[in-house]
Amino acid sequence: MADHPVSIKEMSEILEVSEEEVEQEIVKFEGIYEGIELRYIAGGYEFSTKGEYSEYVMKLYEPPKLRLTPAAMETLAIVAYRQPVTRAEIEHLRGVNSDKIVLSLTERGFLTECGQKETIGKPMMYGITDKFLKYFGMASKEDLPPIETFLEAEVHHTPLEGYTSDD
Repeated sequence: MADHPVSIKEMSEILEVSEEEVEQEIVKFEGIYEGIELRYIAGGYEFSTKGEYSEYVMKLYEPPKLRLTPAAMETLAIVAYRQPVTRAEIEHLRGVNSDKIVLSLTERGFLTECGQKETIGKPMMYGITDKFLKYFGMASKEDLPPIETFLEAEVHHTPLEGYTSDD
């Protein structure tokens, strides 16, 4: 019933059992139900319908559409691959003012302030959130595809061109 993925620690506290007992039960759950799976995503577990049954779920429920503009997607990509990153660094990579898009993505829960950079003016640094991970179906930022995947496919200059996932 949670509106977020639930961690083993949180389940342990709610159920008043050890984390080891929770882990044992999670393993037992694998494959019990035909159309339901227990997925590890964004630092916790959640029940979801298996992909092959999604057409039936869509007949019952139409989730609210969350639209991300190309500018928002570009900004999210920069932050995901370069975090922690300042707004000025985002603007340098995008080549345009990014005040409004960073503010919007922060208000919508996709980005978070994650400290200040130890430079003149101590600008705020941004990183991705669990909401970002959940929206894109990832357990952690390590699930991001290698940036080279995108750079090889692009014919035109991209804001991430010249960077590798090791940068």
